[in-house]
Amino acid sequence: ALDAHVAAAREEFALTERDRVLTFASTSFDASLEQILPALSTGATVLERPDDIWAPEELADRVADERVTVMELTASYWAELVARLDTLAPRLTSLRLLVTGGEALPADALERWFAHLPAVPVVNTYGP
Repeated sequence: ALDAHVAAAREEFALTERDRVLTFASTSFDASLEQILPALSTGATVLERPDDIWAPEELADRVADERVTVMELTASYWAELVARLDTLAPRLTSLRLLVTGGEALPADALERWFAHLPAVPVVNTYGP
């Protein structure tokens, strides 16, 4: 089952060895496997977030500095990032995919995301 899930995530997210994937979940949380295993199985670079939660501004700086192409955030943290896109969007230009989950996403936040980052799709993995 794990192998099938990893293969499906790898295909759905179109991961390649050129990706730089930011793991946001703690490795003690099962969601971290969805962030780490598909990336590793394609040869992508996996970048771990330290235990401290970054402010959205620090996240944007790290995305820019590390040229992150794919990241998965909780919906509530993503909403904090979206609220600051007027100033942070220019630092997120390396992204090609944003994955979120844990809860439904508000339509107005999605509209704001796509107004600032129209080329970066959002995949919501909400639900089991």
